[in-house]
Amino acid sequence: AAQAKANQKFIAFLNPVSFRINLINPDRSLKRITPYLKHFFSSWMFIIWALLGAYAWSLIITDYDRFCNASVGILASDRWLWLFVIWVGLKLIHETAHGVACQKYGGEVPEAGILMLLFAPLVYVNVTSSWRFSNRTQRLVVSAAGMYTELLVAFIAIIVWAHTESLWLSDLSYQIVIMAGISTLLFNANPLLRFDGYYLLADTLGIVNLYGKGQAWFGDRIRHFAFGFPLDNALCSERELRWVATYGLCSFVWRIMLCTSLLLVASTLFGGAGLVLALIGGIFWVWLPLRQHLRQIKKVAQKQPIDRLRFA
Repeated sequence: AAQAKANQKFIAFLNPVSFRINLINPDRSLKRITPYLKHFFSSWMFIIWALLGAYAWSLIITDYDRFCNASVGILASDRWLWLFVIWVGLKLIHETAHGVACQKYGGEVPEAGILMLLFAPLVYVNVTSSWRFSNRTQRLVVSAAGMYTELLVAFIAIIVWAHTESLWLSDLSYQIVIMAGISTLLFNANPLLRFDGYYLLADTLGIVNLYGKGQAWFGDRIRHFAFGFPLDNALCSERELRWVATYGLCSFVWRIMLCTSLLLVASTLFGGAGLVLALIGGIFWVWLPLRQHLRQIKKVAQKQPIDRLRFA
């Protein structure tokens, strides 16, 4: 088991499409700022956050047409640099919030760095120490801290956008709204990606390793359907079954859609080099997982004969 885990870690390190770069240990720096920032995750601050959010939404509804029209040209090439700077700044705020929330409740943050996904940089911090918190509310706060803080920035940016008469400030505020609000909801809040939304969902349901159990359940059903292997009813408890089954099916479909989209983007965005990148991505995202499933089928087939007619 230890050797298999080491092999998986080595393969992940070699993956050029998705990999992590550990840069610093932020624990000491976070301990200096946590006493000043920990109040952002208090009850009274949450009330202020909710009121600002309600006011920001009312501004969008009141001036909906102008808000929609402001999106014209937001992805123009002359704005890419600003969007990138805003993106990096928001991600630093996002991950700092995770670290502060973790340390507020006595956790440690030993690692911070960059997660590269198809050469798009995402900042990350290691707050796995929060998983040991006995209080579920504290774990949920740590998981939600990044989105909570980014949405606070988005609410303030909406208010500035609605009241300023300066064109450049209005444009800047709108870009912040898009990057901090919509992108956060689409990616970080998406429970089918193993980001903040996933950990919030798993902890709320009280299911440890929801993703792993969902994948195992789906693979077990496929092997039963295709080869006639007996079902493994010990993969999860009866209480978890409905959620695990739903998540396993949805995450499988989402994974196929996401991998296909990223590989298509890679093959077209970088020209000939993109085709090579897509091929490498296909090896790591398709062939290696498929080979692992084939090994499992072979292992089960040693004890349970394959129903070849059923498979055909």
